[in-house]
Amino acid sequence: MLPDKHLTVAHRERLQLLAARLVFNTVETATVVEIAHELLYAGVYDDSLLAIIDAPQQTQEEVIPPFRKFLQHSGITLPDRERSLWMLLSHYIHRIATASSDPLTPLDELIKDLFWNCGLSEQPGNTLGESHGLHHLIGRYWLNDDMLDHPESATYNGKSGVEAIEELKDKIRGDALAWIRQYEP
Repeated sequence: MLPDKHLTVAHRERLQLLAARLVFNTVETATVVEIAHELLYAGVYDDSLLAIIDAPQQTQEEVIPPFRKFLQHSGITLPDRERSLWMLLSHYIHRIATASSDPLTPLDELIKDLFWNCGLSEQPGNTLGESHGLHHLIGRYWLNDDMLDHPESATYNGKSGVEAIEELKDKIRGDALAWIRQYEP
């Protein structure tokens, strides 16, 4: 059973990202419950959504199986691990490139989500930076981390203090745009 026309393109995009996160077991139950409410309020009806909302404790065990069923009903398949990784990278890097004020926030989310939460930093021989073109962004993430630890002595590209951090942010945006040009179709 496919949900009706009320399932918008924006909903589908969000669901596809959540499907990618399911592959890494990083979907929070609160997020699933939130989207179930959102979809029902938008007029999307599916018994699986009701099962999510009606789950007594709303634990992973209660919420994730009906969510998977809803994805299946919606025609959204769980991608393999590599495709999931590319989907999540694309999502975060587009946010970095288009961040109007601070690209460090989505970069920090990328590092936390993919390195720490998905466990990619713990894999032996992890070369995510090289294999997926993230080496510049990862390096600048750690440079920013060092600069924040010692803002009074931060320097970058001949600038210091706040100017150095702003220069680094511009370079991060540029790296994200370069990644998009190289890796997006």
